[in-house]
Amino acid sequence: AELCAQLLEREHELEDLAAALGRCFEERAFLAAFAAELAAARDEAELGAGLVRRGAELVRAERAFLALRTEGAEEGYAIVASRGFGAPPRARYSAGEGLTGAVLREGAPCCVADALAFPPEGLADFEEAAHRNLLLVPLRSGDGSAALGVFGVLDADGPQG
Repeated sequence: AELCAQLLEREHELEDLAAALGRCFEERAFLAAFAAELAAARDEAELGAGLVRRGAELVRAERAFLALRTEGAEEGYAIVASRGFGAPPRARYSAGEGLTGAVLREGAPCCVADALAFPPEGLADFEEAAHRNLLLVPLRSGDGSAALGVFGVLDADGPQG
């Protein structure tokens, strides 16, 4: 009986391992298709749209956006690609607007688990579209010294959402 119990335990461990390997192959195939799509992009707009679409698919998010830092007289950020918003977000935002501006300034990711409980005055207008959660990730320069932009997802249903 003890041997049977050990064999059953090992069988469950093997099933878990097989499931994990299957997920790895699925993720690898997804990433390979993603890389091929990005490599085939004809211009920055197509590249941005591909990043936003595939990033949203990866975490099963209803809405996603890509914001890039703007410099000059009006430092801030511009939404260069978005997905899932009824009307596209404004093109430009000041550096102090919303959590996206804070992520650009601080260079640290931000996760709001309950977007409805977050004070709306702290959000940019497009961030207010979140109904469940909000995840913002800084995009860094090659040397890691500065945040050049932010990738954001709203209302993700992925494993962490």
